[in-house]
Amino acid sequence: MLKRKECQDLIIKTVNDNITNKAFRRVITTDMRDNHGVMNGRTLQLINGNEDSLNVASVEELYWLCSALNLALDGKVSFDEFFTSNEVGLYKNSKQKREDEELYPVVFKNVLQVANDQWVTTINVDELFSLYKKQLVNYNKNTQRPTRRKEVNGLVEYKIAISRKSIKEIKKLMQNSLFIPNALTFNINMDNADNDFSYGNGKLELLSGVFDIIDGFHRYKSLIDCKIENPAFNYNMVLNIVNFTEEKAGTYIAQEDKRNKINKSVVKTMDANNPINRVIQRLNDDGSSYLRGQIGRTGNYPVNSSWLFEAISKCYREINTRQDEIALIKRLREAFNSVIEEDLFEKNFLGVAVVVIASMVADGDTEKVKGIVKASKYLPEDIKKEGTVTKRMISEVSALERWN
Repeated sequence: MLKRKECQDLIIKTVNDNITNKAFRRVITTDMRDNHGVMNGRTLQLINGNEDSLNVASVEELYWLCSALNLALDGKVSFDEFFTSNEVGLYKNSKQKREDEELYPVVFKNVLQVANDQWVTTINVDELFSLYKKQLVNYNKNTQRPTRRKEVNGLVEYKIAISRKSIKEIKKLMQNSLFIPNALTFNINMDNADNDFSYGNGKLELLSGVFDIIDGFHRYKSLIDCKIENPAFNYNMVLNIVNFTEEKAGTYIAQEDKRNKINKSVVKTMDANNPINRVIQRLNDDGSSYLRGQIGRTGNYPVNSSWLFEAISKCYREINTRQDEIALIKRLREAFNSVIEEDLFEKNFLGVAVVVIASMVADGDTEKVKGIVKASKYLPEDIKKEGTVTKRMISEVSALERWN
């Protein structure tokens, strides 16, 4: 193959230029399936702006895709320069090699129907991984998060909006059996003419086509990554299966987003697996802590747990071991005890933040902590009004050490 990178860049540009054209996608999937035996799920992976899929695609697959793109655009875009005459001869009429395992039907048992177009069941990672290998789970840009626009060397790319940080956090919980299973939602897209399914007697079968994943993509990606890294890994999840048009799928997603949301700062304090919350809980339970029974999530408590969480997370980023937790509990307990004992502690966000920052600066010296807290009245007025721990706040409070 000649100039593979340039070929892939042209594929991405061509797809993005026609991203809203359903007929364009239909021609490509039909040509790939009928002439080369490529299932729709695989074709959609290649044309949905997934650069990774293009990187690992065979030259044969790229030729088929370029041929289908050329057909869909009536020859307006040419890919001839990227393939040798020998490759054209080899791949023009070649077919996708199939594994022995049949793609269809995909069978779900013990399925409960909750509406004319909605069902619920369970799925384990082995079953999910089988769908992944068959390329039957599709990320549909029209019913998922918008793709991110990225310009490289004058070429515009649209990438799936994935939070690597979220996937890393979810994977860690799953690998330690701490993730609480919740529901993935698959849509048998009514706007995709290739989709066909049947339901009866508690059994739902996908007869052709693919599932669009409209809720839970990060969890799905985390589960697949865990399975790839550890073949023995398994997990059970709730699975919602729906048969919506793309318009109704969008309405469903909007409806889910309208649920009463809990403030993110409060949500963080609810995670019992977070070491900061374990530190806060210990400060609230420990008989030798003057904060005992004073910390909570509501206004009924003098010290809001979200204040403590934010201040600790900004000042102490490395809490990796149980020893780190114990050392931090001791340092914070002594810092708060020293200022409470002398009636220096202001029970508000700034008061909590100043003590936590002072504990970091003083490195266990409670006299320095008290000195910093006393001098905090000299902080700039705009800092005193801040409702969050910023780098500037940490810098200004740290500078108060000079008053000691």
